[in-house]
Amino acid sequence: MPPVTAWLFLALVYLATAVPFGLLVSTVFVSGDDVRKAGSGNIGTTNVFRTQGPVVAVLVLALDVAKGAVPVLVGRLLWAEGGLGWDAAVAMTAFTGHCLPVYLTFRGGKGVATGAGVMLAIAPGPALIAVLVWIGLLVLLGRSSVASLVAAGAM
Repeated sequence: MPPVTAWLFLALVYLATAVPFGLLVSTVFVSGDDVRKAGSGNIGTTNVFRTQGPVVAVLVLALDVAKGAVPVLVGRLLWAEGGLGWDAAVAMTAFTGHCLPVYLTFRGGKGVATGAGVMLAIAPGPALIAVLVWIGLLVLLGRSSVASLVAAGAM
């Protein structure tokens, strides 16, 4: 069983990754508009792109990717002996925090960018290939959802 500090770290990871950057950035720092009341109603990058524009969407994308990668990397630094099982526990906590945020009554994003961040931290080579697949299909088809599904399969 992990030490108490590891459990506290996982709790902090959940609380930190539950911060809805799509909503926060668009509402507080950009337009004052609630992104959930426009477009698809989702707080993710795609809806932010549609409603707030590409600059804001890139910022949200970067923050959501970091939301997945940073906890895994920090967890690895703090508990190097934890191995892949520890990486997986931190990764799933980060993913859960993003998808089921306590701050939004457990209604969050779909987890594509956060999942990509997790995979970039755990398996950077294959994850970079999947990101390139996603970018290529997004440019080709203009559909983030299809690009995300195919990139996940490529991963």
